[in-house]
Amino acid sequence: MSNLAIGNFFCLATPHYKSTLMGVNEYLNSHCLPSAAFQSALSLTHNLPHLCGFGGDAIIMHKNGSQFRTYNGTGKTGTHQHAQSYHAKQLSSVPRRGVYSTMVYGCPAAYQRFVQDNDINLERLTDQLIVNDLRHGVVRSPALMRTYENARREIDPTCGFKQWGSFLEGNERMSHGYEQTIRHLARNGFQSFYKGDLAAQVHASLSAADPDLYEARDFSDFTPNSSESRRISFMGSTITAHGANSPWQTLFLLLNIYEMSARTSPRLLPGQLYSAAGLIDDVLANNSLTAVQTESMLGAVARAIFDTVSATISARPTGQPSRQAHTIVLACADADGHLISITNSIFTPPGALFEVKNTGILLSNRCHAFNQAPPTQFKARSAVSHTNNCVHVETDELEFLIGTSGGPVQSQTLALIINAVVTGGQTVHDAIQAPQYANMGVHAKTQQVCYLCDGPTLDERFQSAGERSEKLGIVQAAGRNKRTGMPFAVADCRGSGVAIGL
Repeated sequence: MSNLAIGNFFCLATPHYKSTLMGVNEYLNSHCLPSAAFQSALSLTHNLPHLCGFGGDAIIMHKNGSQFRTYNGTGKTGTHQHAQSYHAKQLSSVPRRGVYSTMVYGCPAAYQRFVQDNDINLERLTDQLIVNDLRHGVVRSPALMRTYENARREIDPTCGFKQWGSFLEGNERMSHGYEQTIRHLARNGFQSFYKGDLAAQVHASLSAADPDLYEARDFSDFTPNSSESRRISFMGSTITAHGANSPWQTLFLLLNIYEMSARTSPRLLPGQLYSAAGLIDDVLANNSLTAVQTESMLGAVARAIFDTVSATISARPTGQPSRQAHTIVLACADADGHLISITNSIFTPPGALFEVKNTGILLSNRCHAFNQAPPTQFKARSAVSHTNNCVHVETDELEFLIGTSGGPVQSQTLALIINAVVTGGQTVHDAIQAPQYANMGVHAKTQQVCYLCDGPTLDERFQSAGERSEKLGIVQAAGRNKRTGMPFAVADCRGSGVAIGL
């Protein structure tokens, strides 16, 4: 497979080869970057069903010349999803799987706005998707089947995984129910997830599991979370991240520490940098984010963490909470400086193990993330930080969008790559393919801090995965060389994606 693409007109990278081909085919037909990106996004919901789908979250960053537009498609809790209600159900925390880990999805709201703003012909795209992708079936890859086998151990009476389970065991054809959902979307648009027959079907499935969890108005009155961008300067470059409901503070604090290290002699050792990741989490958790509500407040907090980790070389490894937040991301660019990145997630693979009957829709288990937040934040209709995707990087020579999978290490992986490109002068491709390192947090079973790498060990703190490990994130990036005008795209060798350029 090709991990690097350089083109004259257009480049695209997605985490699945079929979805990249679908996007390239659409670009050849329409010469429209938003349409090509969205075709790939639709295809990924079918080809990587355990990682993404309409029943979860989506974040989109779209740069067209000097104009930035972000779409926040993160979900919200239902009317009766709050600490008091769960305690009344004899639940001391939000379960990892089942109906009580679900939320009202936000992905369809973001997709609807993106389709409208870019005048995308949804009916044409869905027709192509059905004929050229869905009817060829889902590839039962080792990764997909491994995820399913692990998930089977977590199925309980609050789950609903019958149709997907039968499909993955080879007993029936899954595409039929999903095809009907796609056709419904072509006729009625993504708003039908909130109002109309499809919304009623989703609510009925949830109510059958627990009638006192959601109200119909949780769907019909859904309003998207706010969309915003956050921006900092890093080593003379400009970094722009999606801000609302994302841990942008973590990424920007790490970049601040990388810059302090680059301007100090001697530089921080790798172990010190990854201890910093744990300290950042401690600061943000203890201060409930009040310490860094704006970008201008980052410097003092980063300096205090930098001074702590630089004071000693052999300090005990610092951990961070072990989070699960798997996601996918695609990125594309053209020669005119038009860049799009779309991320989509149903949280922990494969979501809540709760499917809406006969639709192929799996619901996210992102409500489980509220266990990682202070109890006061778990209240009706609230949102919780999720992912740093998408991130825009602009230097004198390059501009590109980048994002990654990988739960607790997203900010670390992105900061490592951005630093390698901006400070180290590496190409985006080389930085993504290079060995990655991360503070994986405190292991749930051993209660020991785990520092993991997929290359040579940096010091005694790091365990080597022995090969390129998807645990450290699967990255996609696309952008443009500003001097030559040529677009490029990169797909991570750790995944099954491919990059193609024209």
